[in-house]
Amino acid sequence: MNTLNLVGNIARDLETKIVGDNMTIVKTAIAVNKKIKGQDKTMFIDVTFFGKTADVAAKFVSKGDKIALSGSLELDQWEDSQGNKRSKHSMAVNQMTLIGGGKQAAQQQQQQEPTFNESDSIPF
Repeated sequence: MNTLNLVGNIARDLETKIVGDNMTIVKTAIAVNKKIKGQDKTMFIDVTFFGKTADVAAKFVSKGDKIALSGSLELDQWEDSQGNKRSKHSMAVNQMTLIGGGKQAAQQQQQQEPTFNESDSIPF
């Protein structure tokens, strides 16, 4: 079984690509905090959204959003320009849950908040 669940904040702007037969791929990273010997440590994990999940992420997710992700751990391997073998772990996202509403909810809340200026008359 290869299941990974992460809760954290989107750490960088989303990169969106359309490939093949109109399939969306979105790449970004999530910052996840962990306590080690009483100190907070932050890990940055690359994440990739595919298909409909990627469409939703592209529309509603932005840098700084708190998010819960579920998916699988992937091992990316390549050879660098000097011929050295390189690898890193990343996450292929299957499900996501926005925690705190995302960018559109924040914009709606800003629009709905009443403002008061000193020049406004008080009705009593």
